[in-house]
Amino acid sequence: MTPTSILSRVRYQLVETTAAFWTDAELYMYMSDAESDINQLVSCYELTTTAASVTATSGYTLPSDLISLTRVEYDGYPLKQIDQRDRYRLDQPGYGGTLTQGKPTHCWLYGTDMVYLWPTPDSAKTITYYYTAEPADISTASTAFSVPQQYHSAIQDYVLYRCFAKDQDQAKAEWHKREYMQAVMDARTKEQRRRWAGGFPCVKSESHVTTFDGIV
Repeated sequence: MTPTSILSRVRYQLVETTAAFWTDAELYMYMSDAESDINQLVSCYELTTTAASVTATSGYTLPSDLISLTRVEYDGYPLKQIDQRDRYRLDQPGYGGTLTQGKPTHCWLYGTDMVYLWPTPDSAKTITYYYTAEPADISTASTAFSVPQQYHSAIQDYVLYRCFAKDQDQAKAEWHKREYMQAVMDARTKEQRRRWAGGFPCVKSESHVTTFDGIV
């Protein structure tokens, strides 16, 4: 489905084919809210992006649309995620000392926008991020949905739930809210089955299934 098709379906059920009580902008906003909610529940909008490491530089800015990080690779190899306490146990640098340089094997997060590599890179290589991203706002009919097709019917029920809540029709609002949640859970179950059959995105810790450790 597209935002245009959902807009038409929603307006048909609201018996309001042209904007009056519910504006197009409001309905698109509800679609955006639905996508964000689904993505928080299921982590279904997944992206990859790359950056270049810099010699003697440990910290790198994460993608601005990142919600949660699934995996980091350096030069094609996965890095093991650790916390800051583990990081200091690795080489325990003294005050004013020199940090270890080499090919990174570990990484850790600091705040919400930085990832640090250990050892500090000694050359320029490709860093690859696999992550759950924040969907783009739906603001016009031409904006594409970010979440997969199987969640689009749930978006329609979410919009109707919000519309009937605004209209103070509690019975219809609750009905569409239940339909929304059930559609999300059904799609989530199918997606989990696909991931278990298809590769590492379903793996919470690669150390459980391979000789490598991955980011949870």
